[in-house]
Amino acid sequence: MAIRRRRRPASQIHFSFDSFLDLVANVVGIILRLILVAWAGARAYQGLPVSVDLPELPEVRHIAKTKEFDDQSRMVQVKNDALQDQVARLESQLASILEKSKLLERESEDQKKREFLVDKDMEVLAHERDKQAAVTRVVDEPLFAANRLELEKEAKDIAEKIQELKKVPTVKKIHTWKTPISQTLQTDELIFECRNGKVTGIDLAVMVEEIQSGMKEKGELLRNQWQIEETTKPYGPFRLRYTIEREKNALEEVGGGRPNDFGGFRYGLMAWELIPTDPNRGESLEESLKPGSRFRSIIDRLDNGQTAITFCVYPDSFAIYRGLRDHLHEKDIVVAGRPLPMEAPIAMDAKKGTASRGQ
Repeated sequence: MAIRRRRRPASQIHFSFDSFLDLVANVVGIILRLILVAWAGARAYQGLPVSVDLPELPEVRHIAKTKEFDDQSRMVQVKNDALQDQVARLESQLASILEKSKLLERESEDQKKREFLVDKDMEVLAHERDKQAAVTRVVDEPLFAANRLELEKEAKDIAEKIQELKKVPTVKKIHTWKTPISQTLQTDELIFECRNGKVTGIDLAVMVEEIQSGMKEKGELLRNQWQIEETTKPYGPFRLRYTIEREKNALEEVGGGRPNDFGGFRYGLMAWELIPTDPNRGESLEESLKPGSRFRSIIDRLDNGQTAITFCVYPDSFAIYRGLRDHLHEKDIVVAGRPLPMEAPIAMDAKKGTASRGQ
């Protein structure tokens, strides 16, 4: 009996690195051989023969001195800039000279035109003068004689009138100057302001009357305070700012503090100051001396022996003060002057004030 053998299944082929490396080495060897063959062929290649006659070039030698060249280039650049600036200035001067020359040419042309016009006017005037001379020569001589006689007669009449006026006696105005001695005023006093070359009357009596009318109410307020400052209504170009103060007794002087509102006390007007309300107030000397002016309307009603006039005079108004003073002296009215600096107001302080002195 025959024995059958089973076929063994085909075994799987395993990958081998040795075979792969052999393959890579063969490929690299082939590539290297191809490179060597190409390189050897390139070295052996001579190319096509070319016959060209080239000219001989001169030998050029370059000697570079960098530092010296830079310095020289800077110097040349500086000189070039200076020359350009000088050229620009010269061009500007040339332009201004050309402009001036054009102006001079225009002025010379205008001058020639004016001279031409003047010559024409002179010719016309000469022609008119000759014409007038010709007309004058035609006039009859008796007409000139008649005119001369008439002028001589008028001159004689004028001379006679002058002689008659000289014989008329002149009216002389005698001004009497007051003796330069003053005395304290004991009469009613009116106050005027002389400022900015103008005189302005101050209606102080009306302002004081307003203060006196409200004095009782002010007394009630002074029970708890020492003084009150108020301002009157405007009267004319002024209003009055005033201070009413309570008198202190001996204990209050020593103790200080608030006043005692249980006992009696005295109080009164201690100070006032005029506040102007119109910057264009007043009349000039000429306006004030005219009949019907505000100054004359006050002065003409005065009694010479009962009222004195006080002028508060600022430095810019002594001239008008002298003119008004002379006018009042002619009326035998007593005048007092109070010079004041420009920044000082017209004011009164019972602790510092003085009485006016009149002349």
